[in-house]
Amino acid sequence: MTTATFEERTLNRALLHDLEVRLGAHDLFLWIDEEAERLGKSGLTAQCVDFTEPLCRDRRIARITERQDLSGDASLEHWEGQFTIHYKKGLPPPRMRFAIAHEIGHTYWFQPGEGTKPLSPLQSRLGRDSTIEYLCDRFAAALLLPRQLFIDRARQFGLTGEGRVPLLHLIPQFARRFHVAEQAVVRRLFFHLMPRRVAILCIKQKIEFANSVEVPGQWRTSWCAVPAELYHRQSVSGMSIPLETNGRVIPDNMIPDVQDNRSAECVLDKRWWTALQAQPKKQSKRPLSLQEAGPGQIGFVGRAGRVLFIAHPV
Repeated sequence: MTTATFEERTLNRALLHDLEVRLGAHDLFLWIDEEAERLGKSGLTAQCVDFTEPLCRDRRIARITERQDLSGDASLEHWEGQFTIHYKKGLPPPRMRFAIAHEIGHTYWFQPGEGTKPLSPLQSRLGRDSTIEYLCDRFAAALLLPRQLFIDRARQFGLTGEGRVPLLHLIPQFARRFHVAEQAVVRRLFFHLMPRRVAILCIKQKIEFANSVEVPGQWRTSWCAVPAELYHRQSVSGMSIPLETNGRVIPDNMIPDVQDNRSAECVLDKRWWTALQAQPKKQSKRPLSLQEAGPGQIGFVGRAGRVLFIAHPV
């Protein structure tokens, strides 16, 4: 049976076990990694995994089409033994690619030759099944960031930080290399392949002008990737994680000092820690500049231009 991370332990364990039995898999998440890597080889180009004709044929994907009237990012349609994937018009390419890969993942959780009949009777038949949706997200990440290829490249460049500082400033480079979002790189590496109890935060410095001269502006939150344990704490009604708010102003005295195109270990202000904890929503909206400063825990920081990536133990 799968050795699961905290994130995976919050899923429907009975369903996971039943899927393992039906697929003949000892470890469902390893099975997903291996199957996605196998499939990805038929779509591997010089730059990334693409949705090539051989890849689509393997999963009976007849067409991938753009639509404007979708409520979500993408949808899957079955007709006469084949599937059509529709994706929402205007999506940024990384988000569009992930949405398509997610829908390809859905094809694995249907009974072979039975259309969209669930593979397991334990799958929810009403609405979205949160466990299946997680598995599709996991498959999408595994397809677009193939296990061996990705981890080999990450180790080669030092992004993993095995025995040293993880080179967080390389995150944008890896995102461009594999044509995915930066968050996908972070989650795949730190939460799936080399699990660490860290939250990864991206903050960006706004460009401002004074008398037509460019001057450094405020630092603001861009995105935050946190382990599911923090989400679990947040699930209590009326609670939220302050640093998950996009556009949150970060006081200058919270900004770690690190050179451009470098990553370093440093002691982070304790507000980084407290703002990653679930708090009552009214309290979580309080400006960070009004909260008590001071040394907190050791973390890692990488800088790429006016972007900082902060890895904080949780």
